[in-house]
Amino acid sequence: QVQYLPGAIVVSFKSGVSKDEQKTIAESYGMQVAYQYKSSNEAVVKVPQNQELESICRLKSNPNVSSAELNVIFSKK
Repeated sequence: QVQYLPGAIVVSFKSGVSKDEQKTIAESYGMQVAYQYKSSNEAVVKVPQNQELESICRLKSNPNVSSAELNVIFSKK
């Protein structure tokens, strides 16, 4: 079973989408950018808990989003 951080997803935005645009896109879906990676077009976005999958589907429909996925927790075995 995949373990993930509840209430957050990782979103990859298409090239050319500014950090401000990333925030605007998230906010337009009622979400909030929690962290933006400096060296990539990825951001961790806060979403309502237990609505991670629905939020992923909604964001993927945006033409400025290249991918959205669960914030998976990796553990050493």
